[in-house]
Amino acid sequence: MATDSTPLLSQTESLKLETTGCGYQLLLKTGDPSVTIRAMTPHTPLRIAVLGSGSGSNCQSIIDAIEADQLNAEIVCVITDVEDAPILERAKRHAIPADFISGAPFKTKIDGEAEQNYIARLKECGAEVIALAGFMRIIK
Repeated sequence: MATDSTPLLSQTESLKLETTGCGYQLLLKTGDPSVTIRAMTPHTPLRIAVLGSGSGSNCQSIIDAIEADQLNAEIVCVITDVEDAPILERAKRHAIPADFISGAPFKTKIDGEAEQNYIARLKECGAEVIALAGFMRIIK
């Protein structure tokens, strides 16, 4: 495996999750060929996307942990399914890109075209992990 801060693993390399004394972690590939795998080190912030539907208090907890150096991460985007959700303003106060993406035509799940819109935005922002922080729809 390469030794720089963001080595990529080929599809032919064996993947396993390891916990070491140095805090190394691996993000495992999902089967989607457009998703890359990156070895995480203690010096490489995790790229988090936050999905929320309300005030953003759960998102604020993640922000607070990052700002207190308790979580080596950065929030790369906030996405909501509620056009006027307070989480949008909370994200903007912290200079985090924030978007409303409609879940229509469904009221309780993300599917079809809406699902593709969410996936496209998550890929655009380079999210490695998605935090469902008060997101009030079913996702698959």
